[in-house]
Amino acid sequence: MGTNYYYIRKIEDSDRAELNERIDEVKRILNETDNARELKLHLSAMLDHIEYDMKDTTIHIGKRSSGWQFLFNHNDFEYYEPTLESIKAFLNRPGGKIIDEYGEEYTADEFWNNEVGKHLYYKKGVYINCEEYYSKPENLRHYYPSTRMVQCGGVTFVSKYHEYTINGLRFSDSKEFS
Repeated sequence: MGTNYYYIRKIEDSDRAELNERIDEVKRILNETDNARELKLHLSAMLDHIEYDMKDTTIHIGKRSSGWQFLFNHNDFEYYEPTLESIKAFLNRPGGKIIDEYGEEYTADEFWNNEVGKHLYYKKGVYINCEEYYSKPENLRHYYPSTRMVQCGGVTFVSKYHEYTINGLRFSDSKEFS
């Protein structure tokens, strides 16, 4: 059992302009047709476009699980580099907010100090990571070998036990996890 954390980015001016264009298009269609089916098809397509355009508004930061080192989502390092400084800079951007999967909102300081701080780095005997977990023979039966690679700044990182340890931080080798 654990808790997932997300960064909700603010709507940028370019996003706002694009949404206004889509709203104007809906108004134009409303004025041009009396056909409810045609209107519904246009609105459905419009919502699909908006959902696609706004897909990066909620960015999965990672997961804290009891007894485990915090697990970051690498997100292909699109938003930050694999350093604590880079991740902190990203989460401190103006206008964004940090929430957990239950809707609780955190300031960046609350997130780092209260939610993640103690779980940030591996401490043998205190917090576990996959390398320690799978070093026990009884846990190996649950392991499905997989190696993935991710690149950042011209450096290729290879996963071990479904995760990367980079600069002491733990990253999942998948963007899709909870």
